Amino acid sequence: MESTNRSELYELAIEMLENDQSLSNIERELIAKGASSEQVSNLLPLIKKARHKRKVKSGNIKLAFGSVILVSSFLFSLINFHLGNSFAFVMYTFTTVGIVLLFWGLYDFFN
Repeated sequence: MESTNRSELYELAIEMLENDQSLSNIERELIAKGASSEQVSNLLPLIKKARHKRKVKSGNIKLAFGSVILVSSFLFSLINFHLGNSFAFVMYTFTTVGIVLLFWGLYDFFN
């Protein structure tokens, strides 16, 4: 019976995590649903691990998009330079967006 209750509590915690609830809110909600403090303390590491996994995945996606934008910025700038066209807009906007995505992804990855 306790394992079913634990899985229900875990599912509730994951659902709240997907709705961007903080860990303290999740803990309070689990206690309000009738979980003991021991059950909550056993579930918190699992919840933190799931949260970290979600943040790392989000960081990897942002890193990938930032890298693609930076490479495409380089290629467009190179092509426009050799064609004699102005490459300032492509160089500055795409590079800025790529770097912002890259650092945002690193923040999500390491935080």
